[in-house]
Amino acid sequence: MIHALSGSPTLKKFPQARGRTQSEQCPDSVVLLGRHAPPIPARVADLIQEPRLQLGGFPSRRWVVTPHIEASHRQQVEHGPEPELRDSASSELKTLIGPLLHRRYGHRQGMDIAELGPATSTTVAATLSHATHRYLAVDLSEPYLEKQQEFLAQDTATQCYAVKGDSYALPIQDGKADLIVTSCHPPFVSASTQDKAIALDEVWRTLKEDGEFVLFPYDPQGRGADMAPLLEARFEIVDQSQQRPDRVAVVLKKRPLIYGASG
Repeated sequence: MIHALSGSPTLKKFPQARGRTQSEQCPDSVVLLGRHAPPIPARVADLIQEPRLQLGGFPSRRWVVTPHIEASHRQQVEHGPEPELRDSASSELKTLIGPLLHRRYGHRQGMDIAELGPATSTTVAATLSHATHRYLAVDLSEPYLEKQQEFLAQDTATQCYAVKGDSYALPIQDGKADLIVTSCHPPFVSASTQDKAIALDEVWRTLKEDGEFVLFPYDPQGRGADMAPLLEARFEIVDQSQQRPDRVAVVLKKRPLIYGASG
């Protein structure tokens, strides 16, 4: 069963996979938001909301999941070898981000965690899996969200949910997240400076007053030079980890006020 809750105005039907019924295709933990959706499930009703930010025109570098891309994703998750959909042991998620998360948050309990753009990755959710935490994956790709939740169920990770959503208009209520994590996600890497500012404003809005944001990669001397002033206006760097100078994971604590929030 799918809790149809995403920016689409109508409830979307998933294409039938051979030998599987509609209800077998999507984990119960996947949430879509839409005009004709049923109520948000009670277990995450205090976290999730319909996006309130009305986005304007799409700059040329803003990445979206078109129907063609979504069809490609579904083909990939249904027919691709599992090792290609999982994080490899040598990936930076496994060797850099996972250890950073374990070191900094492994002792914590009762956290509400959001990961932006995880695709089928499970490292963040598995590293922070705890009966008292709630993990929320936010991605524009329904096939990726479904497959990620299937993997997490196989791995017996607990309290993991997913919602189809845009990082430029997060489907998360104000001041609810203890931790937000993102790795190699286009809105924070390859987007225009204006769009990066919008995405960072959304992270700031949804974090609690003492909430933290783990961003990877951060390269203020290279491709990410425009991020430094945007981050300075919204966050304070409190921790970091790196394997080389241009591949840095930074931990950012939310500042009490935004100065020049639009970048």
